[in-house]
Amino acid sequence: MLSDPYNLWRYYEPPLSADEVATAESVSDPCHLKYATSENLLKANRAAESLLNGIFLTQVECVSDITALSTNKGPERLETLARYQAPHERCYTHLSIALRAFSLEMDPKPTQASSSEALQSLIKAFLIFKLYHSTIRLFLFCGPGTPGAPGAKLEDPKMGAYHRDALDLAERILQLGSPRTAPFTPVPSTTQPLFVVAYSGTPQSNRRRAIDLLRRYPRREGLWDTMFGAALCELIMAREREILAERRRESGADAYDGNTAETREEDDDEIVELLDRQCRTRVKFENERSARVTLWTWRECMAGQPGKIRRLQW
Repeated sequence: MLSDPYNLWRYYEPPLSADEVATAESVSDPCHLKYATSENLLKANRAAESLLNGIFLTQVECVSDITALSTNKGPERLETLARYQAPHERCYTHLSIALRAFSLEMDPKPTQASSSEALQSLIKAFLIFKLYHSTIRLFLFCGPGTPGAPGAKLEDPKMGAYHRDALDLAERILQLGSPRTAPFTPVPSTTQPLFVVAYSGTPQSNRRRAIDLLRRYPRREGLWDTMFGAALCELIMAREREILAERRRESGADAYDGNTAETREEDDDEIVELLDRQCRTRVKFENERSARVTLWTWRECMAGQPGKIRRLQW
């Protein structure tokens, strides 16, 4: 089986077609698993994880186009980005079809501890697939089941709801705990989706909740360290609060110190302008629990300004 973490998504096909899913939705028997098998869930999870990696890679490769679009200086770049995103949307459509098929059989299933370990493993694999599907939606700016549809902006309440959905799924998965033995169905980690919300989610309350989950369920998985991820995202949020305070002072509004305990709740959930959000992060590890971090906002990147250097400990 192909295992390339950046290209596996290109070859994914759902266990049945959209028309077959529509037929199954009218006659499916949730007591018998025909689609949500261990093999099908394994393939779907690997494809979803690979697609998320592929989207990250495309964002890095297209950073100049994204920068131009963010300032409305390069609307012609939209066609380029749409061309890059078209294969992602195709895979997302296939993943959405698979999700519909799996949901027919898995949504009615119990999650009590009395369930067999094999069934619990399938349920966890299904929930993680839903989590990655929800996380991918954030990057494609799609409505549920409608890849390519006009997406929500950061200040749109729908975006906050999408991030909250991902957090609800992640917390439910983490509460299931780890199996006593090797899982029947290997699954991707919850760390990457949680980091996505903590790093760039909206509103700020969702980001704080993601950071809390990263800390409450500490783990190290490959290159992912949840304690480091939580500390880094807190540092980024602190920098954004500094920028909000600077903007208030520049506009003559009631200034405040964004790092004080007196920060008002409505300010904490204020939308940070896109250009003042994080664009680049450089981390130079000094030892196992400390690093020197350089932070660039989109505005600083476009102006060619040096980033802000901060010390990070976790």
